[in-house]
Amino acid sequence: MHLPMKDDILLVGYGAVGVIYSYILERSGKAQVTAVARGNYEIASGRGINIQSVRFGGRIANFKPHRVVKSVSEALDRPYKYVVVATKALPDVLPTAQLLAPILSPSYNHPLPTIVLLQNGIGVERDLYDHAFTSLGKRLRIIAAAVYILTNLNPVGDEVIHDREARIDIGLYHPLEGPRTEDPDNSLISFHHMVMEGGGGSKVFENIQPIKYHKNMWNAGFATVASLTRHPVPALFTSNITSNHQSTLKGVVSELALVGRALGYTESQIPATIVDDIYDTTKALFHNTGTQHKASMLLDVQLGKPFEVEVILGEVVRHGHRLGVPIPRLETMYLCLSVMQEQTLRSLPARSK
Repeated sequence: MHLPMKDDILLVGYGAVGVIYSYILERSGKAQVTAVARGNYEIASGRGINIQSVRFGGRIANFKPHRVVKSVSEALDRPYKYVVVATKALPDVLPTAQLLAPILSPSYNHPLPTIVLLQNGIGVERDLYDHAFTSLGKRLRIIAAAVYILTNLNPVGDEVIHDREARIDIGLYHPLEGPRTEDPDNSLISFHHMVMEGGGGSKVFENIQPIKYHKNMWNAGFATVASLTRHPVPALFTSNITSNHQSTLKGVVSELALVGRALGYTESQIPATIVDDIYDTTKALFHNTGTQHKASMLLDVQLGKPFEVEVILGEVVRHGHRLGVPIPRLETMYLCLSVMQEQTLRSLPARSK
Protein backbone atom coordinates (compact mmCIF):
# COMPACT_ATOMS: atom_id res chain seq x y z
CA MET A 1 0.00 0.00 0.00
CA HIS A 2 1.41 3.34 -1.07
CA LEU A 3 0.80 6.32 1.15
CA PRO A 4 -0.17 9.54 -0.68
CA MET A 5 2.71 11.90 -1.41
CA LYS A 6 2.95 14.89 0.88
CA ASP A 7 4.02 18.36 -0.19
CA ASP A 8 7.19 19.68 1.37
CA ILE A 9 6.57 23.05 2.98
CA LEU A 10 9.19 25.35 4.47
CA LEU A 11 7.79 27.47 7.29
CA VAL A 12 9.90 30.42 8.39
CA GLY A 13 9.13 31.97 11.76
CA TYR A 14 8.28 29.57 14.57
CA GLY A 15 6.45 31.84 16.98
CA ALA A 16 2.82 31.47 17.99
CA VAL A 17 1.39 31.87 14.47
CA GLY A 18 4.08 29.66 12.95
CA VAL A 19 3.46 26.86 15.46
CA ILE A 20 -0.30 26.90 14.90
CA TYR A 21 0.02 26.84 11.11
CA SER A 22 2.67 24.13 11.23
CA TYR A 23 0.17 22.10 13.23
CA ILE A 24 -2.68 22.87 10.81
CA LEU A 25 -0.62 21.96 7.73
CA GLU A 26 0.69 18.72 9.26
CA ARG A 27 -2.83 17.88 10.49
CA SER A 28 -4.15 18.07 6.92
CA GLY A 29 -2.22 14.92 6.07
CA LYS A 30 -1.03 16.57 2.87
CA ALA A 31 2.11 18.32 4.07
CA GLN A 32 5.37 17.72 5.83
CA VAL A 33 6.67 20.91 7.33
CA THR A 34 10.26 21.95 7.77
CA ALA A 35 10.15 24.73 10.38
CA VAL A 36 12.89 27.34 10.66
CA ALA A 37 13.10 28.10 14.37
CA ARG A 38 15.70 30.80 14.72
CA GLY A 39 15.13 31.85 18.33
CA ASN A 40 13.65 28.72 19.89
CA TYR A 41 15.43 25.92 18.06
CA GLU A 42 16.51 23.99 21.16
CA ILE A 43 12.98 23.73 22.53
CA ALA A 44 11.29 23.20 19.14
CA SER A 45 13.67 20.45 18.05
CA GLY A 46 13.96 18.88 21.50
CA ARG A 47 10.86 18.20 23.52
CA GLY A 48 8.67 20.22 21.18
CA ILE A 49 6.14 22.95 21.94
CA ASN A 50 2.92 22.46 23.85
CA ILE A 51 -0.23 23.89 22.30
CA GLN A 52 -3.21 24.83 24.45
CA SER A 53 -5.98 25.42 21.91
CA VAL A 54 -9.70 25.96 22.30
CA ARG A 55 -10.19 25.35 18.58
CA PHE A 56 -8.32 22.05 18.55
CA GLY A 57 -9.81 20.61 21.70
CA GLY A 58 -7.42 21.42 24.49
CA ARG A 59 -3.82 20.44 25.12
CA ILE A 60 -1.54 19.10 22.39
CA ALA A 61 1.64 18.03 24.13
CA ASN A 62 5.14 18.30 22.68
CA PHE A 63 4.15 19.12 19.11
CA LYS A 64 6.93 18.93 16.55
CA PRO A 65 6.60 19.26 12.78
CA HIS A 66 8.31 16.89 10.33
CA ARG A 67 11.66 18.68 10.69
CA VAL A 68 13.12 21.64 12.57
CA VAL A 69 16.19 23.60 11.43
CA LYS A 70 17.99 26.70 12.65
CA SER A 71 18.09 28.69 9.42
CA VAL A 72 16.79 28.85 5.88
CA SER A 73 20.29 27.96 4.65
CA GLU A 74 20.07 24.59 6.41
CA ALA A 75 16.86 23.71 4.55
CA LEU A 76 17.98 23.93 0.92
CA ASP A 77 18.27 20.19 0.40
CA ARG A 78 14.88 19.70 -1.25
CA PRO A 79 12.26 21.41 -3.39
CA TYR A 80 9.36 23.04 -1.58
CA LYS A 81 5.90 23.61 -2.96
CA TYR A 82 5.37 26.48 -0.54
CA VAL A 83 7.47 28.69 1.67
CA VAL A 84 5.20 30.00 4.43
CA VAL A 85 6.51 33.14 6.13
CA ALA A 86 5.11 33.64 9.64
CA THR A 87 7.70 36.12 10.89
CA LYS A 88 7.06 39.72 11.87
CA ALA A 89 7.27 42.03 8.87
CA LEU A 90 10.17 44.31 9.85
CA PRO A 91 11.53 46.02 6.71
CA ASP A 92 13.47 48.46 8.91
CA VAL A 93 15.20 45.56 10.71
CA LEU A 94 15.29 42.43 8.53
CA PRO A 95 13.49 42.64 5.17
CA THR A 96 11.68 39.48 4.15
CA ALA A 97 13.75 39.33 0.95
CA GLN A 98 16.91 39.19 3.06
CA LEU A 99 15.42 36.53 5.32
CA LEU A 100 14.57 34.35 2.30
CA ALA A 101 17.78 35.17 0.39
CA PRO A 102 19.04 31.54 0.28
CA ILE A 103 15.82 30.41 -1.43
CA LEU A 104 15.86 33.40 -3.78
CA SER A 105 19.42 32.85 -4.99
CA PRO A 106 20.74 31.05 -8.06
CA SER A 107 22.39 28.50 -5.75
CA TYR A 108 18.97 27.08 -4.83
CA ASN A 109 18.87 24.29 -7.40
CA HIS A 110 15.13 23.74 -7.38
CA PRO A 111 12.09 25.46 -8.89
CA LEU A 112 10.99 28.63 -7.09
CA PRO A 113 8.28 27.77 -4.57
CA THR A 114 5.09 29.73 -4.04
CA ILE A 115 5.58 32.15 -1.14
CA VAL A 116 2.75 32.48 1.40
CA LEU A 117 3.03 35.62 3.55
CA LEU A 118 1.23 35.23 6.88
CA GLN A 119 2.32 38.70 7.94
CA ASN A 120 0.63 41.77 9.32
CA GLY A 121 0.54 45.06 7.49
CA ILE A 122 0.18 46.31 3.95
CA GLY A 123 2.72 46.47 1.15
CA VAL A 124 4.64 43.49 2.53
CA GLU A 125 4.57 41.67 -0.82
CA ARG A 126 5.94 44.48 -2.98
CA ASP A 127 9.60 44.54 -1.93
CA LEU A 128 9.86 40.74 -1.96
CA TYR A 129 8.39 40.53 -5.47
CA ASP A 130 10.63 43.33 -6.75
CA HIS A 131 13.74 41.75 -5.21
CA ALA A 132 13.09 38.39 -6.88
CA PHE A 133 12.51 40.03 -10.24
CA THR A 134 15.64 42.17 -9.94
CA SER A 135 17.98 39.46 -8.63
CA LEU A 136 16.65 36.42 -10.52
CA GLY A 137 14.72 37.93 -13.42
CA LYS A 138 11.74 35.83 -12.33
CA ARG A 139 8.22 36.75 -11.30
CA LEU A 140 7.62 35.32 -7.87
CA ARG A 141 4.23 33.80 -7.13
CA ILE A 142 3.10 35.21 -3.78
CA ILE A 143 -0.04 34.33 -1.85
CA ALA A 144 -0.98 37.33 0.27
CA ALA A 145 -3.00 36.77 3.42
CA ALA A 146 -5.01 38.54 6.05
CA VAL A 147 -4.57 36.46 9.19
CA TYR A 148 -7.22 36.33 11.91
CA ILE A 149 -5.92 34.51 14.96
CA LEU A 150 -5.77 35.00 18.71
CA THR A 151 -2.61 33.27 19.87
CA ASN A 152 0.43 34.04 22.00
CA LEU A 153 3.67 32.24 22.83
CA ASN A 154 4.52 32.19 26.52
CA PRO A 155 7.71 34.00 27.68
CA VAL A 156 9.62 30.72 28.10
CA GLY A 157 8.85 29.81 24.50
CA ASP A 158 7.58 26.30 25.14
CA GLU A 159 3.80 26.75 25.03
CA VAL A 160 1.38 28.42 22.63
CA ILE A 161 -1.98 29.61 23.92
CA HIS A 162 -4.59 29.63 21.16
CA ASP A 163 -8.25 30.66 21.21
CA ARG A 164 -10.90 29.62 18.65
CA GLU A 165 -9.91 31.82 15.72
CA ALA A 166 -7.54 30.51 13.04
CA ARG A 167 -8.68 31.92 9.72
CA ILE A 168 -6.94 33.35 6.69
CA ASP A 169 -8.28 35.30 3.75
CA ILE A 170 -5.92 34.68 0.83
CA GLY A 171 -5.34 35.72 -2.75
CA LEU A 172 -2.59 36.06 -5.31
CA TYR A 173 -0.44 39.17 -5.18
CA HIS A 174 -0.54 41.11 -8.46
CA PRO A 175 2.05 43.88 -8.96
CA LEU A 176 0.76 47.32 -9.89
CA GLU A 177 2.96 47.30 -12.97
CA GLY A 178 3.57 44.34 -15.25
CA PRO A 179 1.53 41.23 -15.96
CA ARG A 180 -0.82 39.67 -13.44
CA THR A 181 0.53 36.71 -11.50
CA GLU A 182 -0.26 33.38 -13.13
CA ASP A 183 -1.06 30.22 -11.20
CA PRO A 184 -1.08 27.33 -13.68
CA ASP A 185 -0.85 24.61 -11.03
CA ASN A 186 -3.57 26.10 -8.80
CA SER A 187 -1.26 26.61 -5.85
CA LEU A 188 -3.67 29.12 -4.30
CA ILE A 189 -6.60 26.70 -4.26
CA SER A 190 -4.38 23.82 -3.14
CA PHE A 191 -3.13 25.80 -0.16
CA HIS A 192 -6.70 26.81 0.70
CA HIS A 193 -7.81 23.16 0.77
CA MET A 194 -4.79 22.14 2.80
CA VAL A 195 -5.60 24.69 5.51
CA MET A 196 -9.28 23.72 5.54
CA GLU A 197 -8.49 20.02 5.83
CA GLY A 198 -6.10 20.76 8.67
CA GLY A 199 -8.88 22.38 10.67
CA GLY A 200 -8.17 26.02 9.89
CA GLY A 201 -10.45 28.47 8.17
CA SER A 202 -9.69 29.86 4.72
CA LYS A 203 -11.40 31.96 2.10
CA VAL A 204 -10.07 32.80 -1.36
CA PHE A 205 -10.40 36.29 -2.88
CA GLU A 206 -9.76 37.49 -6.41
CA ASN A 207 -8.63 40.87 -5.05
CA ILE A 208 -6.96 40.38 -1.68
CA GLN A 209 -5.52 43.88 -1.13
CA PRO A 210 -8.73 45.60 0.11
CA ILE A 211 -9.27 42.66 2.44
CA LYS A 212 -5.77 43.13 3.82
CA TYR A 213 -6.32 46.86 4.19
CA HIS A 214 -9.57 46.26 6.09
CA LYS A 215 -7.76 43.88 8.47
CA ASN A 216 -4.91 46.35 8.89
CA MET A 217 -7.36 49.01 10.01
CA TRP A 218 -7.80 47.09 13.26
CA ASN A 219 -4.07 46.78 13.87
CA ALA A 220 -3.42 50.39 12.94
CA GLY A 221 -6.38 51.64 14.97
CA PHE A 222 -6.23 49.55 18.13
CA ALA A 223 -2.98 47.56 18.40
CA THR A 224 -1.07 50.82 17.99
CA VAL A 225 -2.97 52.60 20.79
CA ALA A 226 -2.56 49.56 23.03
CA SER A 227 1.19 49.64 22.34
CA LEU A 228 1.48 53.35 23.02
CA THR A 229 -0.36 53.00 26.33
CA ARG A 230 1.35 49.67 27.10
CA HIS A 231 -1.99 48.17 28.09
CA PRO A 232 -3.99 45.48 26.24
CA VAL A 233 -7.01 46.36 24.12
CA PRO A 234 -9.60 45.68 26.89
CA ALA A 235 -8.18 48.74 28.69
CA LEU A 236 -9.53 50.89 25.84
CA PHE A 237 -13.10 49.91 26.69
CA THR A 238 -13.46 50.67 30.39
CA SER A 239 -16.47 52.84 31.23
CA ASN A 240 -14.28 55.91 31.78
CA ILE A 241 -12.44 55.56 28.47
CA THR A 242 -15.55 54.86 26.41
CA SER A 243 -17.34 57.82 28.03
CA ASN A 244 -14.57 60.34 27.43
CA HIS A 245 -12.44 59.09 24.54
CA GLN A 246 -14.65 57.11 22.18
CA SER A 247 -14.63 59.91 19.60
CA THR A 248 -10.81 59.96 19.59
CA LEU A 249 -10.55 56.23 18.94
CA LYS A 250 -13.18 56.45 16.22
CA GLY A 251 -11.31 59.42 14.77
CA VAL A 252 -8.22 57.24 14.31
CA VAL A 253 -10.24 54.60 12.46
CA SER A 254 -11.92 57.34 10.39
CA GLU A 255 -8.56 58.56 9.10
CA LEU A 256 -7.66 55.00 8.14
CA ALA A 257 -10.93 54.76 6.21
CA LEU A 258 -10.20 58.03 4.39
CA VAL A 259 -6.85 56.70 3.21
CA GLY A 260 -8.49 53.47 2.08
CA ARG A 261 -11.03 55.36 0.01
CA ALA A 262 -8.25 57.52 -1.48
CA LEU A 263 -6.51 54.30 -2.52
CA GLY A 264 -9.57 53.51 -4.61
CA TYR A 265 -11.31 50.97 -2.40
CA THR A 266 -15.04 51.03 -2.99
CA GLU A 267 -18.08 51.36 -0.72
CA SER A 268 -18.43 47.58 -0.68
CA GLN A 269 -14.79 47.24 0.41
CA ILE A 270 -14.55 50.17 2.84
CA PRO A 271 -18.22 50.94 3.66
CA ALA A 272 -19.42 54.19 5.21
CA THR A 273 -20.30 52.25 8.37
CA ILE A 274 -16.82 50.82 8.81
CA VAL A 275 -15.75 53.11 11.66
CA ASP A 276 -18.69 52.08 13.85
CA ASP A 277 -18.44 48.49 12.65
CA ILE A 278 -14.78 48.08 13.66
CA TYR A 279 -15.25 49.92 16.96
CA ASP A 280 -18.35 47.96 17.95
CA THR A 281 -16.87 44.61 16.90
CA THR A 282 -13.69 45.27 18.86
CA LYS A 283 -15.64 46.34 21.93
CA ALA A 284 -17.78 43.19 21.78
CA LEU A 285 -14.65 41.04 21.48
CA PHE A 286 -12.64 42.64 24.29
CA HIS A 287 -15.00 44.38 26.73
CA ASN A 288 -15.80 42.26 29.80
CA THR A 289 -15.11 39.00 27.92
CA GLY A 290 -12.20 37.85 30.07
CA THR A 291 -9.84 37.48 27.12
CA GLN A 292 -6.15 37.54 28.03
CA HIS A 293 -4.96 38.01 24.45
CA LYS A 294 -2.46 40.77 23.76
CA ALA A 295 -1.83 42.29 20.35
CA SER A 296 1.52 41.12 19.01
CA MET A 297 2.75 44.71 18.69
CA LEU A 298 2.09 45.30 22.39
CA LEU A 299 3.88 42.07 23.33
CA ASP A 300 6.93 43.16 21.35
CA VAL A 301 6.92 46.59 23.00
CA GLN A 302 6.68 45.04 26.45
CA LEU A 303 9.52 42.63 25.68
CA GLY A 304 11.75 45.34 24.21
CA LYS A 305 11.66 43.81 20.72
CA PRO A 306 11.34 45.58 17.35
CA PHE A 307 7.70 45.88 16.31
CA GLU A 308 5.78 46.25 13.05
CA VAL A 309 5.33 50.02 12.96
CA GLU A 310 6.33 50.48 9.31
CA VAL A 311 4.00 47.95 7.68
CA ILE A 312 1.04 48.57 10.00
CA LEU A 313 1.13 52.35 10.29
CA GLY A 314 4.03 53.82 8.33
CA GLU A 315 2.78 52.50 5.02
CA VAL A 316 -0.66 54.02 5.64
CA VAL A 317 0.86 57.38 6.55
CA ARG A 318 2.99 57.37 3.39
CA HIS A 319 -0.09 56.62 1.29
CA GLY A 320 -1.92 59.45 3.04
CA HIS A 321 0.86 61.93 2.26
CA ARG A 322 1.09 60.80 -1.36
CA LEU A 323 -2.66 61.11 -1.84
CA GLY A 324 -3.10 64.37 0.06
CA VAL A 325 -5.29 62.94 2.83
CA PRO A 326 -5.24 64.84 6.16
CA ILE A 327 -4.30 62.33 8.87
CA PRO A 328 -3.10 64.29 11.95
CA ARG A 329 -3.94 61.52 14.43
CA LEU A 330 -2.12 58.85 12.43
CA GLU A 331 0.88 61.14 11.93
CA THR A 332 1.14 61.74 15.68
CA MET A 333 0.87 58.04 16.48
CA TYR A 334 3.45 57.22 13.81
CA LEU A 335 5.86 59.79 15.26
CA CYS A 336 5.53 58.36 18.77
CA LEU A 337 5.88 54.75 17.65
CA SER A 338 8.84 55.62 15.41
CA VAL A 339 10.65 57.15 18.39
CA MET A 340 9.93 54.01 20.42
CA GLN A 341 11.17 51.79 17.59
CA GLU A 342 14.38 53.76 17.13
CA GLN A 343 15.19 53.62 20.84
CA THR A 344 14.43 49.90 20.90
CA LEU A 345 16.81 49.27 18.01
CA ARG A 346 19.54 51.33 19.65
CA SER A 347 19.26 49.29 22.83
CA LEU A 348 19.69 45.93 21.10
CA PRO A 349 23.00 44.13 20.58
CA ALA A 350 24.12 44.41 16.96
CA ARG A 351 23.45 40.71 16.29
CA SER A 352 19.79 41.06 17.41
CA LYS A 353 18.88 43.90 15.08
